[in-house]
Amino acid sequence: MSTLDNPNETIDPKEVSPWPTVLRFGLIGGLSLILYSLLSIITGYLSPSSGVSGVIINFLLTIVIVGIFTIVGVLGYRNNDLSGKINFRRAYLVGGCIIFIMNMIAVIFSVIYMNYIDPSYADQMINESIAMYEKMGLNEKQIEQAIVNLEESSLVINALKNGLLFSIVFSLIGGFFVSILTKN
Repeated sequence: MSTLDNPNETIDPKEVSPWPTVLRFGLIGGLSLILYSLLSIITGYLSPSSGVSGVIINFLLTIVIVGIFTIVGVLGYRNNDLSGKINFRRAYLVGGCIIFIMNMIAVIFSVIYMNYIDPSYADQMINESIAMYEKMGLNEKQIEQAIVNLEESSLVINALKNGLLFSIVFSLIGGFFVSILTKN
């Protein structure tokens, strides 16, 4: 209550839990990634047949979605819970955790989609990838190796392991950039 009486007084970040904000923005952002994935699958935009430029645009749009939810989440935590002040470490923690939750939700959805909702999806992606690799001019040996890698990565345990690794790395990198943008 003293912060309302004295706006110059700051709140100790250790007294305010970041987890309600992290969970709220992580879950909503994760659901947004699922919606984006479904729209991409329905429109065919996510498929390798859209070419390298389609894959790059898809990746960039995913980063934009993740960035928006993460930045809004950290700024909301900073402005609403911490009276407008957040240090680099706290912003990094909150941003990284939001990104991690969003990515893990998207990974789990992808595994469920490829194994239970549309089991033919992985084979379809492999076939479209082969066509894309042929257009790129890869030789037979390179294409065969790429197919082996794609088949291995589509196994549930490998998809979860790779998704977890990607989520950790992406959270560390993304959390860093978000904390630079939101700290004060």
